[in-house]
Amino acid sequence: MNSVVRQLLEQNTDVVMVDTGDSYEGICRYFKGTYISYSKEKPISMNPFKITDTEYAQNFGEKKNFLKSLIFLIFKGSEAPTKIEDMRFIRHFE
Repeated sequence: MNSVVRQLLEQNTDVVMVDTGDSYEGICRYFKGTYISYSKEKPISMNPFKITDTEYAQNFGEKKNFLKSLIFLIFKGSEAPTKIEDMRFIRHFE
């Protein structure tokens, strides 16, 4: 897997990995990447609803579509939203 990661990085591809056994820490250091360690004592979390001014100015449409998909997945599972639900969501953020 290290060779695949190396090839992707040499092609300027962004690579994000979840590493459960610190196997990729070395290759991350070699390519000067960011390695974030996870443990029960230091959990990793994110807030998908936090939007910086830069994100808002640059690509809020993309972020809005991500949030829409996330919210509908949480509340409806694999069932697609109705057109009315979709329009209400979009109007809420305009």
